[in-house]
Amino acid sequence: MNKLKILTVLILIIIVIGFIFGINTIYKFCVIQKMYSVISENVQKENYYLISTIKNSIDNTTTQTKIYYKDGIGKLIAENGIYTWADGERAYIVDEENKTIYLTDIESTIGLVSGEMFASFYPCYSYSFLQKILFAGNINNKIKTVKIDGQKFLMIEIPDEKSTKTIWVYKDTFNLKKAEIKFPDGETFEYEYDLGFGLVSIRNVELPDTTDYKFINNKTGEVITNN
Repeated sequence: MNKLKILTVLILIIIVIGFIFGINTIYKFCVIQKMYSVISENVQKENYYLISTIKNSIDNTTTQTKIYYKDGIGKLIAENGIYTWADGERAYIVDEENKTIYLTDIESTIGLVSGEMFASFYPCYSYSFLQKILFAGNINNKIKTVKIDGQKFLMIEIPDEKSTKTIWVYKDTFNLKKAEIKFPDGETFEYEYDLGFGLVSIRNVELPDTTDYKFINNKTGEVITNN
C-alpha cells in the first residue's frame, strides 16, 4: 500500500512538473511569435537606424557603429569614420577623409546593411517554426519581465557551452535596449542600442560628391579611372 502511495505521489509530481514545463514553453513561444510579428512589420517600413555602443570589460575599450537604411540603401559607419554603402546593385567601402572609394562585391562583403540587418540582432530571428518551438522548450533559455529605471523590459537569456548571452528589449515596442555576452574566462561585452524607425532621411544614406575621389577595386587594388 505504501508503495502504491509513493508511486501515486511520484506520478503527480511528474504531471505537475510536465504541466509547469508546458506552460513555460507556451509562454516563451508566444512571446517570441509576438516579438517577431512586430519585427516583421518594422522590416516592411524600409527605414531604420541602429546605433550600437560596445564595451569590452577586459581592456575597457568602447567602440560605436552606426547603421542607416532607407528604401534599399544601407550604410554602416565604423568607429574610424570609414563606412560601407550598398544599394542592392553596387557596394562600396568609402573613406571620405582620404577621398577614396573601394569597389567591392555585394555577395562576399561583410558589413553591408540590408533591410533585415537590425532583426539579426535578436535571438533566433532566422529560426524556422520548429526551431522556435525547440528554443522555447529549452529550459536553459529564459524570458522574463524586468524593470530598469521604472521601464518594463523583456530579458532574454541564452546560455551555451561557450558563453551566456542576455538581451533586453522594450516590452511595449520590442525595440532593442541592450545586450551582454559573458564568457567563462570573465570577459564581457556590453552593448547599448539606439534603434528607431521612420526617421532616416536621404542625407543619412547618400554618397558624397565623388568628383575628386579615387576609385579602387577592393580585390585587385587596381585604380579605376571611369566611374
